Amino acid sequence: MSGKTLEEKQKAERIRWIEEPITWARKFGGKDFDPWSGQERFWIEYGKLLNAKIKRWKRLPLSSEEQAYARKIGISIMAGQGVGKGATISLCGLHYQFVLAKVRPKAVCTAPAGPQLHSSLWPEFGAWMVRNPLLGEIF
Repeated sequence: MSGKTLEEKQKAERIRWIEEPITWARKFGGKDFDPWSGQERFWIEYGKLLNAKIKRWKRLPLSSEEQAYARKIGISIMAGQGVGKGATISLCGLHYQFVLAKVRPKAVCTAPAGPQLHSSLWPEFGAWMVRNPLLGEIF
């Protein structure tokens, strides 16, 4: 037995979810998380971007790679139809809210046409929260 209390283990897991967003995606995406559709690569890149920005915010030293990521304003993904873009961006939005919950962040979502937000993206957010009871509890 590691000697850590349940509270210490939970805190360590929350930190890992922030520092390794792909761990969040695998946990909350469950059986619907599909690494072969390009989602896994997105989560790795998102993790690099997020961690570089957090380090910059904390005024910690950055490697040259982290400096480049800290200057980025987003991630662009080329993907075909039905490969999980909506699922990925929904889980990412929930992760972002989780990471910055204390400051109550707001995020901008865009689509080629407004109706796509209402017909695709917002229902996808809701579906993930229903699919995973822990997400519903967190949010």
